[in-house]
Amino acid sequence: MELYVAAGGLVLLAYGAWTAREVLSHFKPVSGPVRFPRMVERLGMSVDEIAESDIAYHVPTAQRVCQLCDHVSECDQLLCSGKALEEAPGFCPNAAYLHLAKHPVGAVD
Repeated sequence: MELYVAAGGLVLLAYGAWTAREVLSHFKPVSGPVRFPRMVERLGMSVDEIAESDIAYHVPTAQRVCQLCDHVSECDQLLCSGKALEEAPGFCPNAAYLHLAKHPVGAVD
């Protein structure tokens, strides 16, 4: 059902009826805690920043990938440590996406 909600939101986004932030606010995870926003915060970003970027349409997929990850205990341990991160850990299946979110192509650091 959540996939339909996200897909429906993307269709509305494509037609300009919703902003990316509204689409993301209607995406509800299937179960369990959502680690994605916490990881984004550890990287010094916010989901709202990503929602306003060129890669916003991948956020629901990244959240789902996070829910299906096999490294829950390692991730929870890292997130509970409170440490700021320069990059997502190597075990994170969203590491490449988060790197792109933090270092957009064409952006000047």
